[in-house]
Order: sequence, then structure tokens, then C-alpha cells
Amino acid sequence: MKVNLILKGQLQAMVAGLKTHFSPKQTVLLDGVSVHVSDVIKQYETFITLLDAIATANDDWRRLVQRQRGAALSIKMTTTGLRGLEANRFGESSKTFGEFGFQPRKASKRTFASKVHAIEKERATKASRHVVNGALVNGLANGAANGSSHA
Repeated sequence: MKVNLILKGQLQAMVAGLKTHFSPKQTVLLDGVSVHVSDVIKQYETFITLLDAIATANDDWRRLVQRQRGAALSIKMTTTGLRGLEANRFGESSKTFGEFGFQPRKASKRTFASKVHAIEKERATKASRHVVNGALVNGLANGAANGSSHA
């Protein structure tokens, strides 16, 4: 709300200038319209009051958001615990479990194509690391892995 603070300061300076250099009953010509200085001052002061109300409301809103975030963490932990309790007590597929507003966890379904792809990736990884049946190939497993050297 830094912009509003700057604007508020400018408006307060304008009001002070109007009160210092003009009579409240005096009229000025603004955009071709004759306006009493007191009306201009009132308009600025009303806007300044609105800026103050906005700043207060914004501060209140920020405090409430912080409270809500703290409460949400507590609620999330409580809900997780309640879900586990009710799942153990009634079972996730029971009607009673649903009455608490919980949905059963969906089991992931792996397709045949995704299983084939995973096996291909595993084989490619092992080949690139020179691993056969869980052991390194090309002599590194016997010499370097055991800490022995051929010096």
C-alpha cells in the first residue's frame, strides 16, 4: 500500500495548500466548472478517509489470512488423523467412511505399455552403468569395490 501512502501525502499537501492560500467560500474554475474551495477540500478529505479505511482493511485482511494459514495446517493434520482412524475402523470402501466426507484412495492402474516401458528403461540404465545381476562388470567390482590394488 506504498502507493496509497504517497497519494495520501500528496492529497494532504493539496488540502493544506488550499486551506492556506484560499478562502473556503472562494470559488475556483476547474475544467471549466466553478467549484467552491470547501467542496474541493471535502472531496480530498473524503478520499483520504477512504485510503485510511482501505489500509486498515488490508491490515485486518492480512492478519486474518495469517490466522487462516495456521488454522489450515492444524485442520489438515487433524483431518489426516481422522481419515486414518476412520479407514482403520470402518474400512475405506465402507459406506460409513463416505459419510465422513472421505473418498477411498484410488488405486493406480498400470497399463501393459507402461510396464514394458519401465522394464526397457531399467535395462537401459543397467546397461549404461555396466551392471549385470546387481554386480558391476569389467573388473571394477572385484578390484576397486573390495579396496584391493594391483601395485
